[in-house]
Amino acid sequence: MYCELRPTMSRVNIFKQMDAQNRPAVPVSAPRSPNSIKDALLRWVQSRVAEYPVSVTNFSSSWSDGMVFCALTHRFAPQAFDFASLKPENRQANFDLAFRVAELGVRYSGSSRDRGHDHDGRST
Repeated sequence: MYCELRPTMSRVNIFKQMDAQNRPAVPVSAPRSPNSIKDALLRWVQSRVAEYPVSVTNFSSSWSDGMVFCALTHRFAPQAFDFASLKPENRQANFDLAFRVAELGVRYSGSSRDRGHDHDGRST
């Protein structure tokens, strides 16, 4: 694995780039209602952090201690920090860490599982 820091990349572009590496090849469907988009985003987050010891049931209390944001960031940049060392009671430190990693634009070269595919190449 390698780590390339790109401090000039915006937050939006960082997440667009990370998502493009993990996007399954499915056609875009017809426009959806705001609630269905919110539900789809929630399901996407749940699928990305399923292997982490966090619970994502909403966009408020589930995110309040920074652990879900750290799990999501760690999912895309596992070499950036040790997720197991984080503690929910260190709320501010968790958010600071997740934002710092996302803002730096950590890029990695990982296994197929890290890119959103299981070991036989199917999209997860």
